[in-house]
Amino acid sequence: MVVYRRTLAKLGYALRLIWESSRGVSVAHAGVVIAQAALSLGTLVLLKLVIDAVTAGLAGPEPAAAFGRVGILIGFTAIVAVLSAACGSLDTALSEVLRERVSDHLQELVHAKSGEVDLEHFENAHFLDTLHRAQIETPARAANVLTILLQVVRSAVMLVAIAGLLFTFSWWIVPVLLIADLPGAIFRIRSSLAQFRWTRERSTLEREARNYGILLGAYRLAQEIRVFDLVRIFSGRFRAIRQRLRGEREQLVRRRVAFEALGSGCAAVAMLVVFSVIAQQALAGTVTVGDVVMYFAAFQRGNGQLHELLHGTARFYESSLYLTELSEFLALEPKIRDPEPPKSIPDPLRTGITVERVTFTYPGSERPALRDVSLHARPGERIAIVGANGSGKTTLVKLLCRFYDPERGRITVDGTSLGELSRTAWWKNISVFFQEHGNYYLSARDNIAMGDAAGTPDAEAISAAARRSDAHKMIERLPHGYDTVLGSFREHNAELSAGEWQKVALARTQLREAPISIYDEPTSMMDVLSEQRVLESIWNPAPGRITILISHRLSAVRLADRIYVLADGCLAETGTHDELMRLGGTYSELFSAQAVHYR
Repeated sequence: MVVYRRTLAKLGYALRLIWESSRGVSVAHAGVVIAQAALSLGTLVLLKLVIDAVTAGLAGPEPAAAFGRVGILIGFTAIVAVLSAACGSLDTALSEVLRERVSDHLQELVHAKSGEVDLEHFENAHFLDTLHRAQIETPARAANVLTILLQVVRSAVMLVAIAGLLFTFSWWIVPVLLIADLPGAIFRIRSSLAQFRWTRERSTLEREARNYGILLGAYRLAQEIRVFDLVRIFSGRFRAIRQRLRGEREQLVRRRVAFEALGSGCAAVAMLVVFSVIAQQALAGTVTVGDVVMYFAAFQRGNGQLHELLHGTARFYESSLYLTELSEFLALEPKIRDPEPPKSIPDPLRTGITVERVTFTYPGSERPALRDVSLHARPGERIAIVGANGSGKTTLVKLLCRFYDPERGRITVDGTSLGELSRTAWWKNISVFFQEHGNYYLSARDNIAMGDAAGTPDAEAISAAARRSDAHKMIERLPHGYDTVLGSFREHNAELSAGEWQKVALARTQLREAPISIYDEPTSMMDVLSEQRVLESIWNPAPGRITILISHRLSAVRLADRIYVLADGCLAETGTHDELMRLGGTYSELFSAQAVHYR
């Protein structure tokens, strides 16, 4: 009983998704399917009437005189056949339209949820497996649910009508018809469950194989892949994974085919028994030739409709399993939520950003990434955060963006905790250059303009941002200037070096005139001259703007008003460059180690 309730719940969920995707097409498709069922039954009855009319005419004194009635019946049969063919074509067209609309709707839901869930999910392998299934498996299967359901309804309607027709011949034929395909249905349901379990268990391997394929086709990796002979290694690993998956899938297919053959054998035996009885009745003269043809065709068609009904039920059950995956994915709720109602962000800022004794540990980790860290950035102040790799610099950026909430302590803006603000409103007040920035295969203009996606930046603002990031001259040298498509995704494109991509991403950051600018390693890929020009731009912000620069290259931070030094997740030192050098601690040691190469 529990299974039935769950299946009905999944059915309701599927219908709601389909209804949201395309109401008009769904209703039209349902009408066509019902019409097909009625026309199919009409064809069966007309076939009997035609044969009986021909038989009666041949037995009468004037066979030619019966041709008129036969002709009328044949005419009706032809009309029904034409309508059936038209409905079949319309059914196919509507199915394709509906499948596309449902698939697109589900993809939009998945994309929206992917942008809503917490950042920590993307650092979890189980979530990535679930996301892979939601993106690859679910939309196509969910789009088929309505088609399957309507086929089941059509088969059920036809089966009821045919069962009533066969009952007029003999009551026992109906249970034989219903039982004949039952073993095959049971086998199909078991096979569907096995297929679903296999797909779920192998999501990680499927994702791994897909990743090797992406690596082999990535332009930015092409040089390194060739020099280190990684084509052989990656393609070998891809081949090994696919061979394993293919072998397991073929084993499932062989098992399913064997079970289906056994089920078909049971149905064939039942059909022979019924045909023998009908033939016996015909030879005894208790039924007409038309009755024989109609009952033969009715039982055969009824068996086919029962097969479709049970097969469709099994397919729906299989698809509903994937719908469970989708519903679980879409039901994910972010841990980091906006308060109701959120407080407003001060404009302009008065006291600035304060990090108060913040401790944070990534989910699944036992070692804190930050421990009891405090710092303060006032409006108009230029702040630098430095430290060795793994010291917690980038983690602090994530907390400042409120991708995570601190485990202990808090981050405030003019005394208001970030947790009391709307994240969307907060993101509009910060401009961030991420160390792992995006390289978008769009035009140079669009790449920069996305820094102010909510507005409509003009050409002058875009070029000004490009000048501040030292990207303007490079872009002007491209084949179509700012309209050149970057990357290798399209024809007539221009591929950039890592440093050039960094300049474009930095221009995107500088386009947004936010009161707070955060730069995480903004010049790591640039040459010395470009770095100097970019740093001059960064260290000369608009009045009242807070500038935070994260870098492990200490030559970039000398002009900061205050430098915070992180070591192993803790705040080790703070002060100006001169103060820290006189202190002779961690900063002085790191600076001297880097400066020795320039002496």
